[in-house]
Amino acid sequence: MSYLRVATNQSKTGLKWLVLMVSKVTNGKKTEKKLTPTVFRDLGFSDNMSALEAREHAKKLNALEKIKRKEQAAKVKASERLHDLAIVEGSLISKEQSDLFVTYMQENWQGGEYNLKKHIQHWVKVQKLITDLKLQPSQYFKQKKSIYNWFRKQQISVSYIEKLLKVLNMWGEFYAEESKSYFKKVPSPRGLILENIKEASNADGNGSAPMTRKILMKLSDKLPEGQYEYLHACLWLGLRPSELDRIIENEDKYFQMKAHKHPVNSEIIKVAGIYQPKLTGVSKDSRWKWIPCFHPEQVAALNNIATVEFKKPILKTIRKYSGVDTLGLYSGRKGFTDLMLDLGQSLENISQWLGHASIERTWKHYKDKNKITFNNIPEAENE
Repeated sequence: MSYLRVATNQSKTGLKWLVLMVSKVTNGKKTEKKLTPTVFRDLGFSDNMSALEAREHAKKLNALEKIKRKEQAAKVKASERLHDLAIVEGSLISKEQSDLFVTYMQENWQGGEYNLKKHIQHWVKVQKLITDLKLQPSQYFKQKKSIYNWFRKQQISVSYIEKLLKVLNMWGEFYAEESKSYFKKVPSPRGLILENIKEASNADGNGSAPMTRKILMKLSDKLPEGQYEYLHACLWLGLRPSELDRIIENEDKYFQMKAHKHPVNSEIIKVAGIYQPKLTGVSKDSRWKWIPCFHPEQVAALNNIATVEFKKPILKTIRKYSGVDTLGLYSGRKGFTDLMLDLGQSLENISQWLGHASIERTWKHYKDKNKITFNNIPEAENE
């Protein structure tokens, strides 16, 4: 992804001339190239501009380019959504029934507005499930294995399955009430079926192997632009894929940056703010978690958020090139704890940056127990 940067050159006569550079970030590495005077003027720059004026103009052009990239990404997402809607048009559920059910969800919803919108979006996926399997609500419970196998073939994560089942069962209750027919809820998958689903998806935290710097470096020149940066941000900022997805969708709403002065050496570092909408039990101001970006790779992740159009990696691709069959989208977050411990950070701070309610959760679920670590043994004192 390219963006403009204005630099100045010192001439032999002592005058400063503006230089327009195009900076390109590929796989986390930045390269720069000087643009010709023709391109310089075509973009609205002039030799009479001061460095400050030129930088402000470059900032404006970069902002417009970012808006254009977001609009293009939104069009792609809208196109995919229309494709899903087209699939369910000829389904067992009429549009009138679907609209009535959405109204029913809105009237009976107990959670927050954000979760309601998400569940309405999940309804499209549920309709695809119903269309593919051609099941009536009275058949759901008896045919639950067919439903579980559909989830497995679609490589859907366990956490997402819980959300889809919630909507599916809500639809079944609604339909049974309207038609005065029988319905029994579909339970969450368990036992061997659950293990098979986890093995197929491996996209949530339970089964994912932790990402490491070595694995990430192995993928740096193998993944398309945007996919590598996605994994890089998850590892170095400890982000859930869902958190990064929200930032990609609406950066202004879910992401902040501020400067912080170190109390000892007065060094200024960037701090990333990540909004956590699931913390419905606290005020909105208390739903932000703050991650100090003291390492150059963390700063690079922040720059990528500002300049790169992220794309969600494909599991088969990252497993193929990493050589790790249990690697998933959650692997970056799973590797964050050991990465920060290796950099000398305390478990208390790491737990806070992950947004965990307790250190026990960080240790139990996010510390790699297979990793062998120990402190240096002091040399014996001379007798």
